[in-house]
Amino acid sequence: MPRKVLSLLTIVSLLGMSQLAAAYPGTEAVVLKKEPLTDKDVVSSTFFTLEQLTGLGILGVRILYEVSGAETFEEFAHALLTAHILRLDRQLVLRALYESDLKEIIQAFGYTENQAKEAIHQAKEQLKVAKEAWSKRS
Repeated sequence: MPRKVLSLLTIVSLLGMSQLAAAYPGTEAVVLKKEPLTDKDVVSSTFFTLEQLTGLGILGVRILYEVSGAETFEEFAHALLTAHILRLDRQLVLRALYESDLKEIIQAFGYTENQAKEAIHQAKEQLKVAKEAWSKRS
């Protein structure tokens, strides 16, 4: 399976997400249920935080979301920030979302259930603080 996911970005750019589901049946459930990014998502504090965290621009973060196994932008943001907090490879974490939930993925890296819960909680809190700072800025 990892070999298929490694070439996911190329496939997405050539075929698009709907055809990706046909090409790789294992991704079908997530691809078909994935919520598209909205303009509201792109101009949000969360999106800005992820841009700053990754060093990628709008297109880079959009591509990361599209090729990730996350079904929602919120799930994607939590996974990306949690990977950063724990210093895990973000690509591995995002790809693993096709098959597992975030807590299980973190545990697969050798963390305990409590450590996984705490890291996810930290990610959610950081995004909440960023949102509060963003709203004060506007």
